[in-house]
Amino acid sequence: MDQIIQPEKPRVAVSRIGLIRADKLKFLRFNPFFTPEWMGRKGRRGRPVAWSKADTWENALLLLVFNNTNVANVGDATGLRGSSTAGSLYLSLHTADPGETGTQVTSEITYTSYVRKAVARASGAGGFTVTANGVALTDALTSWAQGTGGSGTATHFGVGLISSGAGNLLYSGTLTPNIVTGNLITPQITSATFLTED
Repeated sequence: MDQIIQPEKPRVAVSRIGLIRADKLKFLRFNPFFTPEWMGRKGRRGRPVAWSKADTWENALLLLVFNNTNVANVGDATGLRGSSTAGSLYLSLHTADPGETGTQVTSEITYTSYVRKAVARASGAGGFTVTANGVALTDALTSWAQGTGGSGTATHFGVGLISSGAGNLLYSGTLTPNIVTGNLITPQITSATFLTED
């Protein structure tokens, strides 16, 4: 005997929600760094959001760091102040990428006679040119000490705060072409070497 199979009819599940009173609602405002007390230890924090700096703010920060120029209206009219003595920043050469967690000595080159290059925090000769949210060297050529021995290939350069030791590395970038160092070789970079905040 043949069995007749009836296809199932589609069904719709219908539900309704009861009236929600506003005093029973808890709205979670987004803050990646704060968990409200009412959420307890198991509360979820908001997810971090990538922020972007405005071009004018990027330029202002670069002017402060590289040219010792005040950033007005941060806090009060005088804003973020430049140093009373501008001083210098120090360019370094590295045999590998020092990375975001590196210091000025991370993978720093060690050919004989090498020392970091001091560059004035100014826009004049021997300083930096800040434009279009980037920084270039003012001088057409910037040279390190000529090698008297040793070797090493510089693949990256850095900008840091002190003349020797593990100081803070502010920026780093690749060198193209790489610089092979050694006896009688004077490493140089040109004003085309450009740091950018973008």
